[in-house]
Formats: sequence, C-alpha cells, structure tokens
Amino acid sequence: MKDYTPQELLDRLEWRREIRNIMGRVSHDYAVKQEASVYDRYFSKREDVCLGLNNGYYSGAEAVSGYYKALGEEIALSSQLIAKMFPQELADKTEGELYGVGMISYLPFESQLIEIAEDGQTAKGIWNVRGSTCRLTDAGPVANWIFGWAAVDFVLEDEEWKILHFLL
Repeated sequence: MKDYTPQELLDRLEWRREIRNIMGRVSHDYAVKQEASVYDRYFSKREDVCLGLNNGYYSGAEAVSGYYKALGEEIALSSQLIAKMFPQELADKTEGELYGVGMISYLPFESQLIEIAEDGQTAKGIWNVRGSTCRLTDAGPVANWIFGWAAVDFVLEDEEWKILHFLL
C-alpha cells in the first residue's frame, strides 16, 4: 500500500464524501421524481457509460441518456393519467405541479464501501439498497420492493466525480 501525505489522505477522504453525496443525491432525485435529470447531473460524458437494471442493460451514452429521458416521459404520462382519475383534486394544477404526483420511489443507498484507485482518477463503490417504487400501469398501481446492491464505478472528470458504470 502506498504511503500518502497528509494532504493526499485529506483529498481521499474528501473524494469519498463527494461520492457518498452523489449517491445521496441520486436517491433524493428518485424520491422527488427527478429521475429524468440523473444522467445529466451525475453521469460521465464518456461514451462507455453503462447502466444495468433488472429491466435491461443500457450500454453507451445514447442508451443511458435515452433510458432516463424515457423514464421522465413515463412519469409525465402517469401524472396526466392520475390527473384524469382525480379531476376534482387536481384540475387546477399545472403540468409542472402534476409531474410525479401520486408516485413514489425510495432508493436509499446504505452501508457504502468505497475504494479510490491509487492514482485518484477512478473509484468504485458498493451500497446496500432496500427501497420501493410505486408506479401506474395499465393494470393499475404497482408497488415493488427493491432489495439488493448498487455497484458503481466513478471517474474524475473536470475535478468532479461522475458515474461511469451503474449496476442496480
């Protein structure tokens, strides 16, 4: 193991904090129905980004950004359907106020283990995930529990940590 100077140790602790905060912000964005912004806010601009989920594996910037864009469109459509189901309660709401109404996603990332590469240019982490999602489908509302892990690779880009690979 390399011997680090006090400043290098401090930098590495700060990087761990920044990475934990990224994952906390991703969790928060899901909770407040801002999933559509996750790619632009937290993912690397490299072409080799990827996202692996139970419903598919998205490889490349176009595929990952397309997934999050489609997720935002699904949320908007679900919001419109809920507004039609509850016209008295939601008739006076704007499209922006309706966005995400009635749906919840709770994806807390817990018990992190973060490793920073020796060169300080990449990092990887694994988190326990115990959460739930609720969304509207053709069959009505569906709630799912999520138990598992999130494994994430990060890259330092323009002095900021960004997600490179995300497996949830």
